[in-house]
Amino acid sequence: MMCRGYPLKKIQENNEAEIMEVILEEARSSYPAEIVVELKSEDMEDLEANVSRMVDWIAVWRKDRGLET
Repeated sequence: MMCRGYPLKKIQENNEAEIMEVILEEARSSYPAEIVVELKSEDMEDLEANVSRMVDWIAVWRKDRGLET
């Protein structure tokens, strides 16, 4: 293994990106394409938008099943 002197933060970011790609590929191979949604999470605005989107999805899912509180 070659030591390139990357800072720990960069190594962690690369590992997280690799893990997320593996998860995305597993989802794509296991579920219909129309139900797999890749969400961009590059900055805080993306993260906030993603949380809002997921909350909306859950609300619709609950409503469709008569689980509204």
